[in-house]
Amino acid sequence: MEQPQLKRVLTLTDVVLFNVVVIFSVRGMTTAAKMGPISILLWLLAVVAFFIPMALTVSELATRDCEEGGFYRWTRDALGEVHGFLAAWFYWVSNVTYLPSLLIFLSGAVAFVVGDPSLGDNAVYVCSLSLGVLWFSAWLNIRGLSLGKLFTNGGALAAWLAALLLIVAGAVALARFGSATSWTGQVLGASVGGFQALAYFGTLSFALVGLELAPIMGGEIHDPKRTVPRAVMVSAVAIGILYVAGTLAIMVALRPEEVSPVSGALGAVQAVADHVGVPVMGAVTAALISFGVVGGVAAWLGAAARW
Repeated sequence: MEQPQLKRVLTLTDVVLFNVVVIFSVRGMTTAAKMGPISILLWLLAVVAFFIPMALTVSELATRDCEEGGFYRWTRDALGEVHGFLAAWFYWVSNVTYLPSLLIFLSGAVAFVVGDPSLGDNAVYVCSLSLGVLWFSAWLNIRGLSLGKLFTNGGALAAWLAALLLIVAGAVALARFGSATSWTGQVLGASVGGFQALAYFGTLSFALVGLELAPIMGGEIHDPKRTVPRAVMVSAVAIGILYVAGTLAIMVALRPEEVSPVSGALGAVQAVADHVGVPVMGAVTAALISFGVVGGVAAWLGAAARW
């Protein structure tokens, strides 16, 4: 009896956009901006010490074994069934805690878009929206990647556009008012070193996690031995540039102390929009961020369910 085969529906563009939607976020940019000028150095260090080695490793292993399962298969073949199971299990468990954080952030972003941020404190609203998006994402993945990829692709493009708006706003702020953040060697030197910088480095490295996700769906990618390495390199370059440029844009518009840890990414977006005199940009950017998060939830849920 002929075994059923998965449909190979993901192209190079789809995989690039998939990587973007699961890795890149405006939240990562605003978190870095709160750290101050040292964040640019730490971004570069995280890219060199973590992101590039991860990209090279994923590309190499994907060319050796490009079937459905990704790093579960790689770990199993190298270290045995038990280690393969543990790698997949711990990765899945990490998503159990990560997805709720995305959904809670999404609830706050949607509340911000509709003009009632207090909704973010309403448990009924947060639970209803979170469960609705979760079940919608599950339905998309049950229907298959032919439909699901439309939302992940759209989410990636929305995240890209949100970052572009912030970068343009930062450029406008720089041209009109100069940089709000001081970039002198004295300021930078005062923030380098110590355990705090090490903690910052870990935070920014974690923001670059996700290149290992797409190969899990290797059986659904066109010519995965060629597509995955190319997509990894293209998306890695794009994500690295966006994170650094976006963080710079926020810091030239706002001082690090003006990036509130309470209002977070949405507050920073609105503050940048107000600074350049286009308040409506805050709601538009928040709407794009929201759609990007929906695409991210669908991507993480779908890939993690394929073991």
